[in-house]
Parts: sequence; structure tokens; C-alpha cells
Amino acid sequence: MFVLTWELPPSPVVADSAYGNDVSFRQALRERHLQYAVQVEPTTAVWREDPNLPVPAPKKNEDGAAAKVSPRPRRWRGRRAWRRWLRRCLARLGVA
Repeated sequence: MFVLTWELPPSPVVADSAYGNDVSFRQALRERHLQYAVQVEPTTAVWREDPNLPVPAPKKNEDGAAAKVSPRPRRWRGRRAWRRWLRRCLARLGVA
């Protein structure tokens, strides 16, 4: 970070895939609020937002116990029944 002490106008950091594929390198640039453009290999996973966001706590019943997920329907009756059941379960858990 010696370069930052030179008081030059800010310029974006440019790097090839040897640096761009390194998650810790990109994270260090973000922590220092530096603009950057790095090359990454096609197999490198990138996210627009932080994937380590906190998971919301599950909803609780009136008595304070965690909401229970209903068992699967006895008869599936096609794809719609499965989707309805899944939506209902996710809503009870506070995810959907």
C-alpha cells in the first residue's frame, strides 16, 4: 500500500487472471475501496453481492417454539401440488 502514500490521482487497479482468480486479492481491493478491473477464468465463481449474508431466523409460533414443517402430501397429484406444498413450507420457515 506504499503506492497510496504517493498522493497520485486514484486509478483503477488492473490485473490478469493470476490475480483476478484469487478471492482474497479481490476482497482486499474492496476493503480498501479501490476500483478494479481484473480478468478471471470462466470457471471462477463471482457474485454481484456478498454471498455470506446472514440467514434470517425461522419464524416462531405463539408459544415461542420454532414452526414445524408439514410432512409431504400423501398424494402428490402432479407438479402443482408439490409446488404448493413447497411454497407453504418455505412461507412457514420465513424464507419465501
